[in-house]
Amino acid sequence: MISSNKTNTSKLRTTNLIMGQHLPTVLSNKELNEFKKVSMVIGTPPGFLALDMLLVLEITTKINDVLRSINAQTKSLPIEVASIAQLPSKDIKLYMNTRPMAHWLLNNKHKWTDLFCSKLKTYPTRFPVILHAVPTSFDPTSPSHLQE
Repeated sequence: MISSNKTNTSKLRTTNLIMGQHLPTVLSNKELNEFKKVSMVIGTPPGFLALDMLLVLEITTKINDVLRSINAQTKSLPIEVASIAQLPSKDIKLYMNTRPMAHWLLNNKHKWTDLFCSKLKTYPTRFPVILHAVPTSFDPTSPSHLQE
């Protein structure tokens, strides 16, 4: 039996009335995600120690200064990192307010990470492609290869 969310919510609200007390309704994942900060991770090379002596606030301020200097924006709003966390692997987890900000930072990491820390080199994301039935040696001048 398929029912609408409205029916499910009304059932939930009626079942939350136990012994005369109203319990708070359970929020959906979509509603919960609206309150969460968005995060992304910038991987660091093995043995990366350049940021060990800096405080989290200093790193966050430095990242935001770099983003302001390159005029990083999404939907005419400046991109700003709310906070960071340094993971045990030395990777940096960045927290922002919106998904478009995180998407921009991830897609353009090769532009701003080098300005933030010269020892932190990141490259544009590449996706490998597997081509089946393509010969490993191909000569464009050979008529037999052109027929294949």
